Amino acid sequence: MVWNEYNDSDILFSCNKSYNSNVELNKYILQAIYLFPMSILNFFIFYTIMIRNRAQYSSNSFFILYGINCFLCGFLQLQDAIITRPFIYVMMLCDIFHQYFYSPRFLSTFNFITVSYGRVAVTITHGITVFNRLSCVYYPITYEKNWNRALPYLIIFIFLSPLLVVWNLFISRIYVSPVFGGFSPNYMRRVSWAGVSLFQTILLLISIAIDIVGTIGTIIKLSLMSVRMKKSERALYVTSIVTSIGFCCAAMFQYYFATSHTLDTSSLYALNFICYDYIFASTPLILLYNSRELRSHVFRLRKLSSNGTVFTVRTMSAILQYDRVTYKCNCGIWKPLPSLYFCRNCFKFKCDECGMKEIDLLFCPRCLEVSSVPDSRMKKNRCFNCNDCPLCENVLSARTCDEKFYLICQYCQWSTREAGVEDRENIKKWPIHENPRSDFFHEVVSYMKRLEVIENAPKELKSRKASKTWSALHLKDKFGLQKMVEKRRKMLAPETKPMDPHAPEDPPTLEDEFNPLDFRSLDELISQPLANQSDALLPARVALQARTLVRCDECERTLIKRDFGASSYKFKISTFAREFAPDVRLSRPVELSPGKQSHVLLSITNHSISPLNLTIIPLSEEGLIKCEMKPLELTLPSTKDANTPPKGVPAERSDIIVFRQHNRVGLQFEVVPANESDRFLGFHIKYTQNGAFEQQTLSDADSSQKHADKPLEVFLKIALI
Repeated sequence: MVWNEYNDSDILFSCNKSYNSNVELNKYILQAIYLFPMSILNFFIFYTIMIRNRAQYSSNSFFILYGINCFLCGFLQLQDAIITRPFIYVMMLCDIFHQYFYSPRFLSTFNFITVSYGRVAVTITHGITVFNRLSCVYYPITYEKNWNRALPYLIIFIFLSPLLVVWNLFISRIYVSPVFGGFSPNYMRRVSWAGVSLFQTILLLISIAIDIVGTIGTIIKLSLMSVRMKKSERALYVTSIVTSIGFCCAAMFQYYFATSHTLDTSSLYALNFICYDYIFASTPLILLYNSRELRSHVFRLRKLSSNGTVFTVRTMSAILQYDRVTYKCNCGIWKPLPSLYFCRNCFKFKCDECGMKEIDLLFCPRCLEVSSVPDSRMKKNRCFNCNDCPLCENVLSARTCDEKFYLICQYCQWSTREAGVEDRENIKKWPIHENPRSDFFHEVVSYMKRLEVIENAPKELKSRKASKTWSALHLKDKFGLQKMVEKRRKMLAPETKPMDPHAPEDPPTLEDEFNPLDFRSLDELISQPLANQSDALLPARVALQARTLVRCDECERTLIKRDFGASSYKFKISTFAREFAPDVRLSRPVELSPGKQSHVLLSITNHSISPLNLTIIPLSEEGLIKCEMKPLELTLPSTKDANTPPKGVPAERSDIIVFRQHNRVGLQFEVVPANESDRFLGFHIKYTQNGAFEQQTLSDADSSQKHADKPLEVFLKIALI
């Protein structure tokens, strides 16, 4: 219906007595049987993700979005079970309250707006969740970082964007019309073209398209993997089919409501409600079906099970992080592989702790201007071209006014005009707080230098003459004068006595009224210590930064050295351990249960320029997970020879080697954790690199070591949880 001038009057209606009250009551009871439990389940999943197990799920954007979706579904189901459905099916309520709803009432208005708002929010959340799942497969490395950064804005978008759909309800007349044996709210559009059903139809069709495209893209990406995750593909098929059926049915009903002008829609109302009940109920059930970890958290399977605790790694982005696999450095510290270096002269691994660092370059982080050591010392390690804001420490930008410059901060809008500094024609010369005793200190320094010259003159003359031999008797205190002087000094020293214990004095109190803005912050005092409380803060010159090179602490050979230039990202010398050691990483999530056998899938990659002959030996130390595997020998081709078929793969080890792909191999191990505290799996890898050091010159290595295949070894620990 469309708004007209008679919409302010009461709209009379009567209950339809043609329906059987007992049959209608049974309809409500049947719907309430599943509405209340599913609403409780949705709220319980939301409580588990957001409150009870927030530490496990707060870093996972997918579960946060699904938790919001469960909250919306649970709220709508609870509202239908308490308000909407009783007034539709319980005929006794219609006989009592139908006269109350002749005129607009808050209950009918609130119920109709919140139902429409919630359905739109669920549709938008579903589309964002599908896109989240798609990006996890295509961008596993940056997935977690990007989504955690955008998640607050997406949550705001989820709760505000439905207002663009239901805005017409706030200005339209919401009335009550008979449906079945009761009544249900409807509305007369104030703006004729802004139909809520039409907007919902468009959103549902967009959500269906996103669901289909996202599911197809995800399954294609999973099918192209070297090891197909058939369980995940099957779960995606089921999820896509279940959700698509519900949204397609809802889109058809909303399209009918948007284009039809008839009021006899009782049967369609019932089918529409059942369709949305299907959508709201499938949301928690699909999530519990696919996530074993969430299922154990919701139903407390950890405490009910006698087999122990189940731990699960959730996201692929967490598995692929380098810090999950640590290598043992020569100094005994465990570091990730990108944080280690390799000395080709000592054949040892080095890290930032045991390597020697030297300043290679001094530069400004703002303008990247390179400064020599004498220049930086004269400039007091500051850049004269760049200035920072004294309040927020952001870079200051130059503005022109009447052919003169002044500085302004784009963040806090502080400017040099606030400090009382006049605009200048030269953009580089800005005043700073000078030390009032700087002239005195300069005079003292020059005076001390003159004294140094005077004192060093006799020593230089004596050093030129022949040295005389002095006996030990001349160096002794012949008459004991030194002892007498020391004894007299001790006698004349004032005697110190400890103070008697006494009651503490009353501490000074602050003034009654003071403005905290009148006092400077600690950062401001540190940045400009020479500024008094009454002085205005001036632009702070940017401190120079140093770029370092790394040397070996034993042979002092250079390990890391960059090209000249602060903006260059290339290396003159680079001996990263990644180019000389096998890169071991987790490939699949791991589920551990104390006393039970679990499978661990690892991938080993050879990034060096020569083949690797590996011998993998599991470690059985205390605190490590026991690995049931014998020493394994295999050969990995180099990056250049990755297209050639690998050699040296024993046939009896084919059950351990899962896949081979160029210079990468996948291995599957069986582990048995002893207790819940065991989290690490240890390996000892012995390997040789055929021709890895042929590029060394005679100055880098001895001729006897030049073409030798020196056996190397590395110890590593893998954090499975």
